[in-house]
Amino acid sequence: MALTEAASSETDDTASAVDVATPVTGAIRSGGPERILGSGDHAAIGRVFVGVALLFGLIDLVASALVNFDAAAYDAGTGEGFLKAEVALRLGLNHQLGLLLCCVLPLVLGLGLIIVPRQLGAAAIAFPRAAALSLWTWLLSSILFVVAVIFDGSYGGADAKFARLGNVATGAMLVALCIGAVCLAVTVLTFRPAGMGLGDVPFFSFAMLVTSSVWVLSLPAALAQVILGHIIRPSAEDLVRTYDNFSWLLRQPSIYVALIPLLGLTADVVSTATGARQRFRAVVLANIGLAGLLSFGAWAQSDVARGTLVWVVLSAAFSLPLLGVLGAIGDTLNSNKPKFIAPLGYAIVSLLLGLLAALVGLLESIDSIGKGQLIGFGTKALDTGQLYLVIGATLTAGIGGAIYWAKQSVGGQLPDAVSKGLAPIALVGTALWGLSHVVLGLVQANDSSVDARAFAGISGAGALLVALVVISALGAGIKAGIDSSRGDELLSDPWGGGGTLEWIDAPAIPTSVESPYPLLDSKGGE
Repeated sequence: MALTEAASSETDDTASAVDVATPVTGAIRSGGPERILGSGDHAAIGRVFVGVALLFGLIDLVASALVNFDAAAYDAGTGEGFLKAEVALRLGLNHQLGLLLCCVLPLVLGLGLIIVPRQLGAAAIAFPRAAALSLWTWLLSSILFVVAVIFDGSYGGADAKFARLGNVATGAMLVALCIGAVCLAVTVLTFRPAGMGLGDVPFFSFAMLVTSSVWVLSLPAALAQVILGHIIRPSAEDLVRTYDNFSWLLRQPSIYVALIPLLGLTADVVSTATGARQRFRAVVLANIGLAGLLSFGAWAQSDVARGTLVWVVLSAAFSLPLLGVLGAIGDTLNSNKPKFIAPLGYAIVSLLLGLLAALVGLLESIDSIGKGQLIGFGTKALDTGQLYLVIGATLTAGIGGAIYWAKQSVGGQLPDAVSKGLAPIALVGTALWGLSHVVLGLVQANDSSVDARAFAGISGAGALLVALVVISALGAGIKAGIDSSRGDELLSDPWGGGGTLEWIDAPAIPTSVESPYPLLDSKGGE
């Protein structure tokens, strides 16, 4: 399956699939920081989001390893590990929030800003200045959040001024992510070329539309809790209660929103690897939409809501859209011989990790039904393990997406050995990181005196493995960007099977698309 190209002087066969307008001019080339600071270019903004999000992710992963190793070294006599108790509490609360707001959500947002306009054939992101505002607001607030944690503030800190600074930084990050989400959603809704309906949108762009919609509905509810907790001029102890009031963002079903982009990424990567359409395209789109519906969790903020039948059913049901997408891509892989390209490994690994996280949700649902009667899992350990699995799955998918669209995201291909070698490490690292807590939660059902130290040590080792993946990908991406002499123009397909508009070789804006998704060659074959 070849990508439709622009009409040339030799043939006009391909004009029926894509009409091409005047080529884009003035593309942003690699340059100094001043080119980025003043830029409204979606690719430049997205690249900063992706790179800095991975850097913050590395910091939070190290913090997670420290927290877990501290728990592994816990001495019942002193009541501490190798960290002071107040330091362990502060890192324990804030590294989880940082993994979500400083790492995985901005990571997928940045990838969306780079790729979604190109998949739609749009010249720019909707509201480019708002997208730039989203970036710089998020970046500044993330830095302030880290500073607050370092200086004994933010949630669990003892210094009241820095504790309030951490709370303000959290609110600012929520606002910034909402602004970026609006830019993405409006781009998908209004910047499509003629002939491309919502049902024809590439899978990743559709998944980002669903993800952005859930963010816009959910994040303001968490922001409200942050504001309510701040207007009373809270003490450091008060802000711990504020954290508890919006910690539903880190639990199911809300945490599942981070998994939606990997569904679209996986479907697009499989189409490229096989060079074929997804036969069950409508099924994939429906399951992505269902995943968005099931991941809306602003209604489940209280413990009372978490014990209702609705919560039980919705939490247990999230595995269904993952299984639906897995079945559809399995059919495509079975019907067409795939090429083993590096992004395919990341896509499959991230989907499997997402399924493990959904399985933990199913176990929690069973626990809620049988609490005090049949079973009694350690739900705190299950929640932590599920969070780590979701973060690991999304990190793996984000890195895989950056490799898949490497020429668009960093300007050049990453070394093949690095690309293919990191996915297995990500799988093992995330499994150790998250499943150790899950197993602890399961065994605590039968023996509440189980020593958790060994499980914490395993989880810490897993966090370091995931950190190794992140730093390797970040280093390889920086090197590829420095070595590349290419600019921001649309670049040719390195995988040989891409069928969506971001792989068009010429820097041109499609004004109409008449062929079904993905674009077909001039013969109109399958």
